[in-house]
Amino acid sequence: MLGVLKELKSRVQVSRGSQDRVSVDTVVSALHHRVTSAILLVCCTLVSSRQYFGDPILCIQSGPGDDPTIPTHVLNTYCFVSSSYTVVGHSGETWQGHGSAERRHAYYQWVPFVLFVQALLFASPHAAWRNWEGGLVRGSLTGLRDDVRGPGRDKLRTLARYFTARLHTFRIWATGFYVCQLLNLLNVVANVFLTDQILGGNFYHYGLKMSQYGLEILETSPAETVFPKVTKCMFRKYGPSGTIQNHDALCVMALNVVNEKIFMALWLWFAFLALVSALSLLWRLTILGLLACTSVHSRSFVSVWAQRVLGAPVTLEPTYLSPVTQSLDCGDWLFLQLLAANMGSRVYRDFMEQLVQAMEQVRPSDLRPIWNS
Repeated sequence: MLGVLKELKSRVQVSRGSQDRVSVDTVVSALHHRVTSAILLVCCTLVSSRQYFGDPILCIQSGPGDDPTIPTHVLNTYCFVSSSYTVVGHSGETWQGHGSAERRHAYYQWVPFVLFVQALLFASPHAAWRNWEGGLVRGSLTGLRDDVRGPGRDKLRTLARYFTARLHTFRIWATGFYVCQLLNLLNVVANVFLTDQILGGNFYHYGLKMSQYGLEILETSPAETVFPKVTKCMFRKYGPSGTIQNHDALCVMALNVVNEKIFMALWLWFAFLALVSALSLLWRLTILGLLACTSVHSRSFVSVWAQRVLGAPVTLEPTYLSPVTQSLDCGDWLFLQLLAANMGSRVYRDFMEQLVQAMEQVRPSDLRPIWNS
């Protein structure tokens, strides 16, 4: 298992590993496809490992009168496949005795598979965006990552002219980015719903109830209901005369000691991730709304703020950059933001100067953004 965890170590490197690496996502997106996927794969490895926690279920027959010919491994396999149960009392308490109501526990068969599928789901929006992005940012940054001198300034000039010639053509390209950001949020909600269905509708309020139990508001731990340590199993077989014999077994679910902590951690992480993703998406929409105002309020604080969002160096005057900021739509803004995130500050300053000069040579009618047309 340690070998598997070493392989997963590379997935949680959110910072840039080398100067050649080009980042085309956000920190929130990295929390999804790197951190969350790694956490789920680690959890999948833990619940699948018998090296530290032993067999997931161990059952014993209830009395000396039972048929001793039932092998232990057969009984364990049968109870694991057919699912075990606990008896529910009138007030909702559970025990392993007799009762009129039963609560079946079959989730443990699916936990490793569900965790693995969830890891793939959290990695899929970023994979879709990388495929949609098509290496546009990497190709634009060739030879422009560090300090640019001599022939490198010609590359900056060429990039500025390329961007000016393709102005307002990045809209569909940028739409893929915003759709994937929305998918990140929807993915969290869908995974919470999936986990709740696997746990029989006990995941939505699991973290809240555990907090109440920790504060002694609840007398019984919710984990004892959702992840019982001891359950029952009924094994039926034909006797010598052809009648069905019932063999009552008591099963110890040792792995539930790990499951209750894993799903508590996932509940807290999913809640945090949903909140951060929602705020990030709201922030993106707010930025787009304010950027639409820059063409009208070119000399107001909105324009200055928008240029800082764009990553423009503070040493450049806002009025100097106003021909650029007044002419951009959502796709143009995103492309320049990704360039700023991967360029050095000195290189990006030189690029913005080249971009201003390139835009001054274009007709004003060709620079009008879509939201001002």
